[in-house]
Amino acid sequence: MVNLFAALAQLERDIIIERTKAGLASARARGKILGAPTGISKKNQQKAIICEQYFKEGKLSVSEICHRVGISRANYYKYLKYRGLKGKLRPYKQKD
Repeated sequence: MVNLFAALAQLERDIIIERTKAGLASARARGKILGAPTGISKKNQQKAIICEQYFKEGKLSVSEICHRVGISRANYYKYLKYRGLKGKLRPYKQKD
């Protein structure tokens, strides 16, 4: 009895996978763009500009910038990449 239920569950799973793939192929054929949208929102674009300014000043550490802007470290680096600063060296200036 358990084997019968397992076989039916596997059959249903295979049918769901097949329908999902057919639906995705149909959406692509209609020209739909699949996946998460690219880019960042208007609100986050402002945060990216602020991060870029702090980055170019070079007075604050990454942690201090993240704390001031209210973002995570990962978002900080994502915003720098968005602003075209990926791989750039941050200028270092001594605090007065």
